[in-house]
Amino acid sequence: MPLVDTPMTQGRGSGKLTPDKAANLIIKGINKRTPDNDIGKVKILRPIARLLPGLAQKIMKSY
Repeated sequence: MPLVDTPMTQGRGSGKLTPDKAANLIIKGINKRTPDNDIGKVKILRPIARLLPGLAQKIMKSY
């Protein structure tokens, strides 16, 4: 899940999801019974983590 624009994430990162958008995407995944509901750029992170776990870890730390 990418960052969601909340008071907790204020001043961190860019390209945040609005809370409404995040909630809608989560509910959509639940309704579709999606086992791995990868939202936003996380869709790209999962294959990177499989092939290059060190790179995925660096990406996660940078956010």
